[in-house]
Amino acid sequence: MRPEPPLVFHPSSFADLPLDLIIDRIDGGLGDDGGFLVTLRGIPTGLELGFRPLEGEHPVDALLGFRAPDEVDALGVVVSGTARHLGPPDGPIDPTDPGAMPSGRVRIIQIHARDGRSASRLRSIGTDRPLVVDTVASDGDVADCVRRALELPTPPPPHPPIVWWAIDWLDALLDQACREPSRRWTWNDVAALHPLAGSRPPESPTALIEEVVERSEGLAWSAMRLAAADAALAADGPPCPVGPEVAAWMDDGMFARWLLGSRPDPVDVVVDLVDLLPPPLTRGVVEALQAWGCW
Repeated sequence: MRPEPPLVFHPSSFADLPLDLIIDRIDGGLGDDGGFLVTLRGIPTGLELGFRPLEGEHPVDALLGFRAPDEVDALGVVVSGTARHLGPPDGPIDPTDPGAMPSGRVRIIQIHARDGRSASRLRSIGTDRPLVVDTVASDGDVADCVRRALELPTPPPPHPPIVWWAIDWLDALLDQACREPSRRWTWNDVAALHPLAGSRPPESPTALIEEVVERSEGLAWSAMRLAAADAALAADGPPCPVGPEVAAWMDDGMFARWLLGSRPDPVDVVVDLVDLLPPPLTRGVVEALQAWGCW
């Protein structure tokens, strides 16, 4: 990381320095393109900023497993890209409208301090009338990685572990159905693919629902993450999308989101299964997913 000239600001401590001032400094000193990891360190004469160019590397890949040195007071990410509206705008975007969101080329800056504060900015670039949206916090994979690099907690798991087992089952079912399109599927075949179905698969959706609820009772993300972080247990257990070293680096919330995000959206999978399974079996799958809280 190369140091930047210190900000002309001398707070009594780093905690007194508003993060939006740091974002202003970064935003005003960079070109329109390029991505960087940014470190911030409070020093007696001001603030030292260090920039590491990403050079096309995704911030998640650059940060996964990284631990910031203890002297780093804050860590940030700067990326540029293209933002698009999900639907056509009703009219021209008004830069003075606080609810407006930029589209086209944008720069995204987010900063997380070791004391738990965070700030982010989304601004349009390459335009005569830039639109700027400032927020206090950031969420998502990049924010999770920055927080863990500073050994800060991430938001809690969005769902209980039973949802992970459900979408993992659903993914396995779609994979098997695609491999054997002419197979005459029965509910026993469908249920047998669930990791918690046991050696004798339940013969009805209701029975499977009850069996999985009973077997998943007491399962916690923390225990699952620690098992994934144990190299010996990970080698003997079912494949996990998160390797042992990364699982140990994550916390429970990030681990849960990473696992849940490693599988397709359940709604999309069910849509595909409609063409592969008999209707009664598809209805049974939907019934189970609803009972386990997948939507």
